[in-house]
Amino acid sequence: MKNLSETRWSAWEDTCKALNQNWDSVKLSLCDISENINEKSVTQNEALGLLRSINRFEVTFMSLFWSDLLQRFNVVIKYLQSVNIDVCTVCDQYETLIQYVINLRSDDMLHHYEKLFFF
Repeated sequence: MKNLSETRWSAWEDTCKALNQNWDSVKLSLCDISENINEKSVTQNEALGLLRSINRFEVTFMSLFWSDLLQRFNVVIKYLQSVNIDVCTVCDQYETLIQYVINLRSDDMLHHYEKLFFF
C-alpha cells in the first residue's frame, strides 16, 4: 500500500487507486494476518478491524468515489502547475472542476455508482 501525504493530492490518488486495484488481495492479506497465530494479538486485532471496515459498503463506495474525484483533481492540479499556463486557462480549468463537482450530485452520477456496485 502507498503511504499517504498530508499535502499531495497525487499521493492520495495513488493510494485509492492501489487499494481499488488490489481490493481482493488486501482483504485476503488482512484475513490471513487476522487468523495467523504467529502474529501478535494486537496485529491480529488490527487486521480484523481493518477487514471489518473494508467490508462495509460505505468504505467500498468512498474508495471508488474518492479515486474518481482525486483523479480529476490531480489532472487539473498538474495542469495548473505547468510553467506556461495563462490566467484564462486557469479560470477554465477551475470552472471545469467546479462543473465536475456539481455534476457529482446528479442522477447520472448516482446511476454510474449504482452500476459499479449492483451489476
